[in-house]
Amino acid sequence: TNIANLLFQTLPQNGRIDFSRHPLLKAPSRHQDTTIHFKGGLMAINIIEQACIAKHPALPCEDICFCGSRYLAVIDGVSAKSERTWKGKRSGLFAADCLRQALENMPDCAAQEGIAYLNHALAEACREQREWLAAHPLERPMAAVILYHIQRNEIWSFGDCACIVNGKAQHFRKKVDAVTEQARAMYVQARLLEGHSMEALRSPDAGRVYILPLLQLQAQFANGEGEFAYDILDGFDIHPERVQILHPDPGSEAVLASDGYPQLLPSLAESEAALARLLAEDPLCIHANKQPKCPMNGARSFDDRCYIRFQILPN
Repeated sequence: TNIANLLFQTLPQNGRIDFSRHPLLKAPSRHQDTTIHFKGGLMAINIIEQACIAKHPALPCEDICFCGSRYLAVIDGVSAKSERTWKGKRSGLFAADCLRQALENMPDCAAQEGIAYLNHALAEACREQREWLAAHPLERPMAAVILYHIQRNEIWSFGDCACIVNGKAQHFRKKVDAVTEQARAMYVQARLLEGHSMEALRSPDAGRVYILPLLQLQAQFANGEGEFAYDILDGFDIHPERVQILHPDPGSEAVLASDGYPQLLPSLAESEAALARLLAEDPLCIHANKQPKCPMNGARSFDDRCYIRFQILPN
C-alpha cells in the first residue's frame, strides 16, 4: 500500500471522527490537532497515526477505527461466510458499525462491564432476527475489539486483535485458526506438487474452498469452553471475564490493530512494509504467512486492516 495515498484529516474538537467511511485514512501527526483530553481523567492521548485499509479497493473495509472522548478502539468485523446482508451491509461491517455506534455512548466502566455493554448493543441491533440467529450461529454478525480506556489507562482485548504495549507486540490469536491455516497450507502445497499453477490455485482460492467446511464448523466453538473455544462479540452468551487487560506506561506509545497485520511493528510504515514483504514472498499465504485465505485478484492483501498508534500523556 502506498502510504502517501492515505487520506489525511484532522480530528474535530470533540475528538470523534468516523473512519469507517474511508477505505484509506491516516491521521495527521500535528500534536495540537490530535490530542484528546479526557476531562477529569488522569491521562490524555496524542494520536500519532492511523489507517483503515480494505483488502480490496472495490470493497468496503470491515475493520473500523474509533476515536472518542473516552475510548480509542479498533473493531475487526468477522468476514461473512455467506452472501446475506444486514441493512445493505455484509455481516462483518454491520457488526463493526454497530459497535462503533455503541462506543459513542458507552459510559465509563470496568472492562467486563464494557465488553458486556458492547455485546448487548449487538444483540439489540439483531433483536428481530434473534430466534433465527440462535439456530444459525454462522450467520451472526460478529466482531473482535481492542480498545484503550483513556481515563483508566487500560487496554482491553476481546477476540483476535493485536497491540503493542510497553514495547511488546501481542497477538491474541485463536487456536482454531492455526488448524484451518495449516489445513489450507497442506492442501495448496499438495496441489502445487501435483503440478497445478499458483494462479489456478489463487483465483478462485482453492485452499479457501477446501477449508470452508472447517470455517463453517468453527462457529460452534465461539464463546464456548474447551481446546478450540474462542471469544467473539456476537450478541449471544459470552465470557466477559475472559477480556484481556493491559496497562501501558504513562508517557509510552501504544498501538492497537486488527489481525490484518501478521507482523505488528512500532510504526504504520514499518507494519505496511513487513506486510508487503510477506505478500511478495508468500503470495498464496501457505508458508511464512499462513492464513485462511490469500489475496484475490486485484486485492491489496488477504484481509482488511486497521492501525492506531498513540502516545499516552499525563493530563
